Amino acid sequence: AWITYDSVEWREGEEHLTRYESSPGIFRCFCRHCGSGLIGVAPDHNLAGVYARTLDGDHGFAPSTHIHTSSKAPWYQIQDHLPQLPTE
Repeated sequence: AWITYDSVEWREGEEHLTRYESSPGIFRCFCRHCGSGLIGVAPDHNLAGVYARTLDGDHGFAPSTHIHTSSKAPWYQIQDHLPQLPTE
């Protein structure tokens, strides 16, 4: 789920996060205890990608596109008609 970086608000537990710069200006944030990925941020572009697996309940997000399909496992078959982008 893509949101603006300015709208990211940690309500609790921020002290348990750590991050690394995966590309220039792109940071991946994860739990320093268990290693679960939580969010990817690009502050210079005011962009944040919240990992859907971290959301509880139905927040109204639905898939709109398949990305990085060129690196999917050959046995994995996409079963819908959403757009497929081979790279980002």
